[in-house]
This record gives sequence, C-alpha cells and structure tokens, in this order.
Amino acid sequence: MKAISICVTLIFGMFFIYQQNINTLAQTCETDSIPERLVVIRGKMIIVNHPELGQTPASGGTIIFQKVGCNTCFVGTNADIDGNYKISVGDGKYKIIVRNPSSPDFDMLTPEQVRFIDTETLDAKKYSKQVFDFDIKIRVSK
Repeated sequence: MKAISICVTLIFGMFFIYQQNINTLAQTCETDSIPERLVVIRGKMIIVNHPELGQTPASGGTIIFQKVGCNTCFVGTNADIDGNYKISVGDGKYKIIVRNPSSPDFDMLTPEQVRFIDTETLDAKKYSKQVFDFDIKIRVSK
C-alpha cells in the first residue's frame, strides 16, 4: 500500500512539473528576457486624408507595437478623442502596425511614416531617456 502511494505521488509530481514546463514554453518568446527598464512611447495619431475634415486626429485608432525579433510579442493601445496615445513597453525596437479594422484589410500607415521605433539607441542610454515622442500618420481608404 505504501509503495502504491509513493508511485501515485511521483506520477502526480511528474505530471505537475510537465504542465508547468508546457505553460512556461507557451508564454515565452525566442528573445524572451526581462527588460532592463520600462520606457514610455507617446504621441499623436493623425489621419492625413480624411474625406471631409482633411487632416484630423485619429480618435479611437488602435496602434500595435510588435517587438522586433519576436513573432508573437504584440502590445497595443488606443488613441484618445484628441488622437493622443501613451504606452509603457520594455526597452527595445518595435515595429508599428496600424491596420484597417474592417474590410478591406490594408496597411493604414502613410508611405512616409517611419515604421520602427528603437528605444535602445546610444543617445537614449547615454541620457537615460525614458519617454519617446513618436507621432503616427495614417490614411483612410478612398
């Protein structure tokens, strides 16, 4: 009876450890590491070709930041009524994504819009910069 109890305990223990490993692997990224610091990226999201208003704030627009080098590392934020947004992220380089939320699906960033922001530049580290201003210009479909 004692041997059966020990075997059952070992089996449950091994199953528990196995489940923890699966959950940990599911939540990690290829470049997963704890960031040295958090930084703030903020700015204004502007529609440059609104059919009636011309250039106007993109209130309620969603901005997605994808960590470069990680296909599953996304974080998003929404612009407020004035088009302003603010997000805290781990230090790094991020690709900016703004997609049309309904059909047809297309990239809403203007052709001249910078599509990456890097918070780990030498100047940023040299001056301990923690707030990065980054305005985003988008276009609507015609």
